[in-house]
Amino acid sequence: MKQAGFVLIFVAILLIFTGCPEFFSFNIYDGLDPVFPPDKAELEKMDTSDALDYLEDEIASDSFIEALVQDEANTPEGEDSKLDDIDNYLAEIYTNPAATTEDKSTAAVLAGDLRLGTSGAIDVVNNFIDAASELSALSSNPNPTEDDVKTILTAIVPETIVNDEQAFKDMLNGFFAAADAYEVLGDTILAGGADDGGAVTGGVVMNAAVTLVIDELASGIVKDTVDRADALWNLLKGDPSGVDASFPMSDPFADTTIQTIATAGDFNLSAVFNG
Repeated sequence: MKQAGFVLIFVAILLIFTGCPEFFSFNIYDGLDPVFPPDKAELEKMDTSDALDYLEDEIASDSFIEALVQDEANTPEGEDSKLDDIDNYLAEIYTNPAATTEDKSTAAVLAGDLRLGTSGAIDVVNNFIDAASELSALSSNPNPTEDDVKTILTAIVPETIVNDEQAFKDMLNGFFAAADAYEVLGDTILAGGADDGGAVTGGVVMNAAVTLVIDELASGIVKDTVDRADALWNLLKGDPSGVDASFPMSDPFADTTIQTIATAGDFNLSAVFNG
């Protein structure tokens, strides 16, 4: 498989989406007025399709997301929050072999949206266009360093997150959790004969592409013995001991998951990446 530097990977994403301003104005929180977040038992009382329609509307609401974040902060340690309940409910659908392709795809997309929204990671996705100049300037460097990783992180992560240890780690862990859902989405689309059940939009392609590349980047540069979020935070603060930026990273657009989701959203990422 073709090998590529991680800097070029970020630039490739920018090339794909810079000409599509509607994706950067995309906001998953322009939704309806929310109700108080339900627990898993309440969702299970509903028909699956009705529950997914309900969650699709509510996860698109700032107030609903904020209520989930507040509930999680107030949930005693060791107990499931409403966020955990909804996440677990969606996971049971998208991992259920008997569920329809439409339900599995929708549940996986919603799980990704949920984790990106409640962790602050969605702000990084939306910040990509503003980081175009910084990232493009790095594209000519064939031998990236730990300082290049720091430059990327400070370019794409808002100041309110990059200067707050807990917010920074929550953001990264949100990406890592969302990546699991997008992996399932790709598998579901393939298993359904390239049928995504209508779940993949331009916004989903953008969210998935950024999420999966960040997940692969973190897995590639962070040493196996170190927590990924801890290592990248320490790097920002001047301790690069947990990372190795010289790793050879595969072309992510040749990766089955990203390519499958992009194709379902009518984007040929590999063609753009390979020129």
